[in-house]
Amino acid sequence: MSRFARLQSGPVYTWAPIESPLRIEYSPALLRDVRISSGGVDAFGVLYGVRHGKTIRLVATRGRAGLEPVGVFASRVRGKVFLTEKDLERFDKSEACVAMVISGDAGGFFVRDAAGSIETVRSYEEFSVKATPVPVAVHGPRWPWAACLLLIPLLFYRPRHPQLALTVREAEGQMRISWNVPTTEPLTILDGGERTYVPTALEQSTATYARHSGDVMVGIGSAKARFVGPLPPPNEIERARAGVETLRAKVNSLRAAKASGEIKIAALERRLQ
Repeated sequence: MSRFARLQSGPVYTWAPIESPLRIEYSPALLRDVRISSGGVDAFGVLYGVRHGKTIRLVATRGRAGLEPVGVFASRVRGKVFLTEKDLERFDKSEACVAMVISGDAGGFFVRDAAGSIETVRSYEEFSVKATPVPVAVHGPRWPWAACLLLIPLLFYRPRHPQLALTVREAEGQMRISWNVPTTEPLTILDGGERTYVPTALEQSTATYARHSGDVMVGIGSAKARFVGPLPPPNEIERARAGVETLRAKVNSLRAAKASGEIKIAALERRLQ
């Protein structure tokens, strides 16, 4: 029996979209624990399990022997499946491998890519929490009926269409703008009274922007987001211009001092005549 197999009995489901560098294994019992821990209000906590290579088995919301903290979770009563700024802050502080977000009847996992960045506005793949599938044991010739039972939930499944939403945050001096639904609507950026339009493509979900003020409004379609922060430091060109202005002021000051000195010298020469 493998190390993973000894951790728990019962059904185990896999989250492994092609974009994810990690394979996540979890159970319906874990989803119930997360929902119960929230008690009908928004909540967050730690996920315990084990990691073997690129596979992570999530087991419980409470620590016990043989388990280690490998993730965090956020459970919300309603809304979309995404990482809020607070969720991302807790994720970074915990140095976790994976974050689970459950919102209403939908859930999703969030992981970092090979470069260390994370897609915060949407999960690579969402799953249903309300209609978690239950595996059916198959014995002998009864397998066609079991297969039919598994297909029944699929007949009534309707894909969720998330509402377009924007997330704006600053990283390494650049504003990172993310949206959760494919669109070709242009980005509209209002930065200190100056308006800029940025075209987008269907396969695009992020953009970066170097802001010039401390108050930036971003919009795409019907979604809007605002960033308020300190003034950005001057860039190389602005520093060069400031240096030129300083030198120009010194030159003007020296010229004024020279003219004043010449006037004083002329007055002294007239007195000596």
